[in-house]
Amino acid sequence: MAELASRDAPGRLEAVRAFVNTRDLEAGTDALGTASDLAGYLVAWQVLSPGARLGASDLSAALELREALRTLLRAHNGQPVDTASAVDGLNRVTALAGVRPAMAYGGAVGYHVVRGGGIGALGALVAIVYAAEAQGVWTRLKSCASEDCHWAYYDASRNRASRWCHMELCGNRAKGQTFRARGRAQQ
Repeated sequence: MAELASRDAPGRLEAVRAFVNTRDLEAGTDALGTASDLAGYLVAWQVLSPGARLGASDLSAALELREALRTLLRAHNGQPVDTASAVDGLNRVTALAGVRPAMAYGGAVGYHVVRGGGIGALGALVAIVYAAEAQGVWTRLKSCASEDCHWAYYDASRNRASRWCHMELCGNRAKGQTFRARGRAQQ
């Protein structure tokens, strides 16, 4: 997907979009193959302190969270998915990390993460999701409707009706498949 222009999310929500896209289903690659890879990612997005050591349980929790987020993003795009286990996954990280609402001195509500380490860093990603929901932009983060892709992207369209990560690639591919199917049906 990197060859096309990105559809980045605004502000910190971009960290969540990029986190989901650490697994490229179309290319069959995963940037989070080890706990060290995960640590590098979380440090780069400034949700984990440099030098923190993560283990297999942190990696397992991260992979579970990533796929839970992807499932919710698929639901944002109207794809038929069961969101119950995805919501349970988010709630599990919320509880383990101690994500709590907190009032800022200016009066805005934000989210505070009590725990540190790997689970705290994952909690910070979940806190970004909660803040995006409060701002009304969470449902604009979607997963591509293409069954081969499911790349996370931000739908900046006015009517929030974008279905594909890139019209030039997945959109054209889907429209071509529909056209060919219609032609076969008419024969």
